[in-house]
Amino acid sequence: MRRQNRLIAGVLAAVTIGAAAVALGIALLLVHIVDLRTTADATLRTGAYLDATINLESDVVDAETGLRGYVITGKPAFLSPTQAAESDLPAATLALEQAAQREGAFVSRANALAAAARFYMTSYVPDVQREVKVDPAATQSFATTARGKQLVDGIRTQTKQLEHLISERQAARQRSAKSSANTAVAVGVVVLVVLTGLTLALGGFLGWLLVGRERARERAAFLAEAGTALDRGTTSTEALESFTALVVGRGSGYCAVEELAAEEPGVPDLELARASAGDSDLVPLGDRPAIEAAWDQARLLARTRRATATATHGATLESEHGQVHVLALAAVARGGLIAQVVLARRGRSWRREEIEEIAGLGTRLALTLHARALQARTEALYRRSDHIARTLQQSLLPTAIPQIPSCEVAIRFAPAGAGELVGGDFYDVLAVGDDHWAIVIGDVCGKGPGAAAVTAMARWTLRSFAGSPRPPADVLRSLNESMLRQDLGGRFITIVYVLLTVGADQAHVTVACAGHPPAIFVSNEGEPATLAARGDLLGVWPEIRLDQVSLRLADGDSLVLYTDGVTDPGPGDARSPEHALRGVSAAPTANALADALRDEAARASAVPRDDVAIVALRYHSERAEHGPAERTGRRTAVPAG
Repeated sequence: MRRQNRLIAGVLAAVTIGAAAVALGIALLLVHIVDLRTTADATLRTGAYLDATINLESDVVDAETGLRGYVITGKPAFLSPTQAAESDLPAATLALEQAAQREGAFVSRANALAAAARFYMTSYVPDVQREVKVDPAATQSFATTARGKQLVDGIRTQTKQLEHLISERQAARQRSAKSSANTAVAVGVVVLVVLTGLTLALGGFLGWLLVGRERARERAAFLAEAGTALDRGTTSTEALESFTALVVGRGSGYCAVEELAAEEPGVPDLELARASAGDSDLVPLGDRPAIEAAWDQARLLARTRRATATATHGATLESEHGQVHVLALAAVARGGLIAQVVLARRGRSWRREEIEEIAGLGTRLALTLHARALQARTEALYRRSDHIARTLQQSLLPTAIPQIPSCEVAIRFAPAGAGELVGGDFYDVLAVGDDHWAIVIGDVCGKGPGAAAVTAMARWTLRSFAGSPRPPADVLRSLNESMLRQDLGGRFITIVYVLLTVGADQAHVTVACAGHPPAIFVSNEGEPATLAARGDLLGVWPEIRLDQVSLRLADGDSLVLYTDGVTDPGPGDARSPEHALRGVSAAPTANALADALRDEAARASAVPRDDVAIVALRYHSERAEHGPAERTGRRTAVPAG
């Protein structure tokens, strides 16, 4: 009796202590829940702060985009984004300032960013719009463009700095929330352990609980090791072979698995893998219909669940050796059926925990196969697109450059990015009669097939004019007329056309430029000078302005043409083409000049953000080559006429 009383007292004491511990744990959980809620509210405020910062930057970028289009084309329709940004800016700046006040952090930076955006929108944008109406050509000058870029870059820098500070503040809060959550989880675990101890003290549940927990732990360890084994295979076949070996090793007499074709349209077909292990006599040919029926049921169940979980379906077959239990499994990953699995064994059927284990292993297999198939398809698509892009890009460039007497010609070309998109930059060198050659470099708006089509049209249209030498301005006007007669999807071209005439002691060049970076004359001493040829871009207006410039090239003089990929890294004299060419030694070769501009373009990034095309021409007089008497004076190329 006394022993029983002591047992009851002990149980009551354990229950009391456990209840007190549970109450304390719940109180601590509530404290951490309140802390997490407070952190969540602060996170929402910070998110609104970050959104307001991003929205303000977006308005400025939209305004600059519309304004640049208006400056280039002179069409008011391009101002639509700018006008929308002007309308949105007051609300965006107010939202940013209010968000900063609510957050109580980085208020001065937010106010400075709002002020910079207001200044850009209320000062620079109206000034440029007025200037377009008064003097359109002036708005396309380097100074106006550089000023706009400087303002927008400044706003972007301020935005990036503020976003970084806000993100750091957000990250600190998230770390705090994570710590609080971990503490809450720890407290929850403690409460669970106490409750488990009470349950163990009050009944014979301890043995069953420990056994169940051990089984779950062993199953989890098995699935973890199985996942490692599946990932270890370098091919889908190796993954399937590992899977069948694992399943047979866990008590199945036979396992067959087959990879299924992708259900997504337009996905490249890959070779499908299959594997089997165990005693194949367990599923003779006569039982195939029953096995297919089980598989159909599993597949139907998976589709009913919208392919969100691996599905199984069991069946029992009668054979001369007794009953054979079959389990069909539809392995699912990322919303699609990845593989079909059939298992068979004699004796007992599969228990619920065994089916769960097999389903988990099937899901792990499906994820592995899906990842490998996705990687293989991605690589195949990339190789195909890369081959197409490179082939198309090469077809748009001349296969060979003609030899021009008494002249060196150096060409450098680098497509943007990794070359996966066909760019719009092009060049050409062709004879246009006796002792006359045309040198062309241009840039089509945009990239991809549309830009490639316009590039091909422009290049072959120019070649169709090669029967006889014509003034470059006339050639470009003819190309402009050809472009306007076709539907080019709003694409335009900037281009420099040079007509070269080679003589015994000098060469003569005539240059016309249509909206393109101007050609650069480099004397034999290495001093560069930008030519004054200017003009409107092609494919937009019927009547275009083209200022044609003529020069005489003496021995050692050079002419350098390039696309805007050279100048994209940024404005300023220190990053200008002239500065890069000035760094070349005296008597520079055409290769040295071309390499200098190529290196200038590569300074900003190893992978160009835009296409880079460079053509350098250097003249050598025949008299200099045959050792004439020393010239009495050095004559720099000057406008002819």
